[in-house]
Amino acid sequence: MLHEHLFFGIVSFQLLFIAIQWAIFGRQEYGLYILYILCISTYFLLKYLAGNNDYISIDGLSFNKLIPDKSLSFLAFGIYIKFGRKFLGTKQSTPQLNKWLILLENSIIIYTVINFLFVLFTHNFKTESYAFAIAFGVAFTASVILLFKLYQNSLYSKYLIIGSSMVALGACLALYIGLSNPQLGIGENDTTVYLQAGVIADFIFLNIGLVVKTKSLQTNELEKQKAIELERLRISSELHDDLGGGLSSISLISEMTKTAPGNEISKQLNKISESSKDLVQKMNEIVWALNNNNDNLQSLLAYIRQYAVKYLDDVDIQCAVYMPENIPAISIAGNERRSIFLVVKECINNIIKHSRATQVSIQINLAENIFIKIKDNGIGFICNENDVHHFGLQNLKQRTTQLNGNIEWKQNNGTAVYIQIPLRTLSHKSGIS
Repeated sequence: MLHEHLFFGIVSFQLLFIAIQWAIFGRQEYGLYILYILCISTYFLLKYLAGNNDYISIDGLSFNKLIPDKSLSFLAFGIYIKFGRKFLGTKQSTPQLNKWLILLENSIIIYTVINFLFVLFTHNFKTESYAFAIAFGVAFTASVILLFKLYQNSLYSKYLIIGSSMVALGACLALYIGLSNPQLGIGENDTTVYLQAGVIADFIFLNIGLVVKTKSLQTNELEKQKAIELERLRISSELHDDLGGGLSSISLISEMTKTAPGNEISKQLNKISESSKDLVQKMNEIVWALNNNNDNLQSLLAYIRQYAVKYLDDVDIQCAVYMPENIPAISIAGNERRSIFLVVKECINNIIKHSRATQVSIQINLAENIFIKIKDNGIGFICNENDVHHFGLQNLKQRTTQLNGNIEWKQNNGTAVYIQIPLRTLSHKSGIS
């Protein structure tokens, strides 16, 4: 084995480094990593205490060194699996694989307890060795398969794979050299050095992985804070432009109403009523966009449906909305939700103002994209994309382009608007908190 002071010096440095990181960031995987290191340290400590003897004596307590040997190594394996789950965030990223990892982890811990009790009371180390070889083979094979699947779904799995490969390589070297040289024997001090080297390499790669993940999380947090600031600026601008302008308009009309002749008062009051309704709607949109509970595709489609039915009904236009029965649970940030809604809203407003339509159908389909088709039976129009003022078409194209989508108009017994936005670009957490 490595010199005792050298090995435990390396382990102590690892423990101190991880303990400081845990105190700073408080993530659960740091605590599990400390448990893993302590378990590995205890395993090798007992080997140092035993030396070439079969029994270990600690303060008058004497026991065979083989009693805790395999149980400790298997317990470390189970803690390693649990650490990997937390480190990779499998509960959120791959829930199905996470269930299999939990099953493997619990099976290892249960076997560890049974194995320890068996050797403690029977001292039948030969039977234990056979059973351990089978159990380890099954657990190792299962973990390799699960890690390979995780490699395709996680940015950080490569650190676990390389680290665990180092441990496996060290164990295999120790086993091979012990078998090929009878004078050394399997698990003797001279062969254990290879396993220790593999464990230290594992520590190094896990540390690198934790540092990389921490840096990535910090970067994401900074980007999130920037998104929040941008969203605050956008909201303050909208409050100033839309609500401030609307309130000023109502105030001005109210003053004019005071001096208006009797036959004009009704018209002025109608203008105040329309402006008030418009302000209420804009405020409703802002509140809806800010509410984190609405950061999902289902909320977006429900809000579009509610708005279309209400506002078209107010102007006596029949409206039919067709939506898919199953809507996937996709997260969408508030600003993008509102951008999609505003595209649909502008299309509906164009219908109300210009189309002379009596019927409107809105059809929404979901695949890799959100497909929204808005069809009316109005008089239609000549679509000239170069005319930037024509029904706000340029503004609509700009909004959909910012969402990595596109919008098209077709004339056939009215106007049909086709909106297409990729779902993959919308599938993320909100930038508002």
